[in-house]
Amino acid sequence: EGYQESFSQDLLYHLMVNSLHLPPLRERRDAIPVLANDILQREAERMNRPIEGFTDELMDLLLKYDFPGNVQELSDIVTTCVINAESGVVGMDSLAHYMKDILTTGSRGLAGFHPRKLDEVVKEHVSKTVRYMGGDKAKAAVELGIDIDSLSEILAED
Repeated sequence: EGYQESFSQDLLYHLMVNSLHLPPLRERRDAIPVLANDILQREAERMNRPIEGFTDELMDLLLKYDFPGNVQELSDIVTTCVINAESGVVGMDSLAHYMKDILTTGSRGLAGFHPRKLDEVVKEHVSKTVRYMGGDKAKAAVELGIDIDSLSEILAED
C-alpha cells in the first residue's frame, strides 16, 4: 500500500510539473493539412499504396470540420481514405459513407439524419412505447402523459 501511495503522489507531482497544454485540433486548423499529409504518406507507405495527396474538395472539408476526436479522428479518417483510395489522389469517393455524413454535417449527431414529418415521428415513438410496455396501451398512455383516446388516435393515423 505504501508503494502505491508514493507512486501515485510521485506520478501526480510529475504530471502537474510537466504538464503541456495542447489546444484541440479545431483551434489549430493550420495544422490540419500538415498532419493529414503526414498521416497520408505514412499510411500509404505502410500499406504500399502509391497515393500522392488529397483533392482540394476533401481538404476543404477537413479544414471546415471541428474534429471532436482530435488528431486520432483525423488519423482514422485519413487511414480509411488510404484503404479505400482507387487512384493516386484521395478524394470524396475514398471516404466511408458515415464519414461523409459526419464531415458534411459537422456533427456526429446529424450523421444519417433525414428530416421526417412530425406525425410520423410521434406515431413511431408512441408505437415503440406501447411495445416497451408489453402492449399495454393504458400504461403507455400514462408513461407518455396522454390519455388512452389520444394514444389510440395517434396509432390509428395513416
